[in-house]
Amino acid sequence: DLHVRSRRQRQMCIRDSELSLKAQNTIQNVSVFNMLGQEVLRATPNTLESNLDMNGLSQGAYFVQVTINNVTETVRILKQ
Repeated sequence: DLHVRSRRQRQMCIRDSELSLKAQNTIQNVSVFNMLGQEVLRATPNTLESNLDMNGLSQGAYFVQVTINNVTETVRILKQ
């Protein structure tokens, strides 16, 4: 399992090929990019919690871009 917590009180967890996000404010957008910069997943949950199915993605490193309160952060994750 991978858990990431940021200064903006957003938490991400990858478990069984599912990316789970929890935040104190509404998660507006979530985008997942491969290492070539291609967007491979996108969601606009507009909720405090969201789950993305990453089953269709190969193992490897990805960038997850999350927008909360019109502020976007990007973190690197590893899908195993």
